[in-house]
Amino acid sequence: MVSGRNTQGYSVSMWGAYSGKIDFFFHVGSSMKTYMCVICGYVYNEAEGDPKEGIDPGTRWEDVPINWKCPECGAGKEDFEMMEI
Repeated sequence: MVSGRNTQGYSVSMWGAYSGKIDFFFHVGSSMKTYMCVICGYVYNEAEGDPKEGIDPGTRWEDVPINWKCPECGAGKEDFEMMEI
């Protein structure tokens, strides 16, 4: 296992043998939050990010670009609300 910190200051660990790609597992406390789109119900999880849209795991909501859109319905960030899980 290799450990370190990512650019947001979260602990990062890599497990397993190299097989052409490296899997990252973010070990973060309860400070990671989730936000739900009030239009369609899509949930943005800070710990998971949105890699398909170029948002890395561990990216805080305030660091998501203002022009980011909900991948399900196209709603803007202003249409998301923080939710407790």
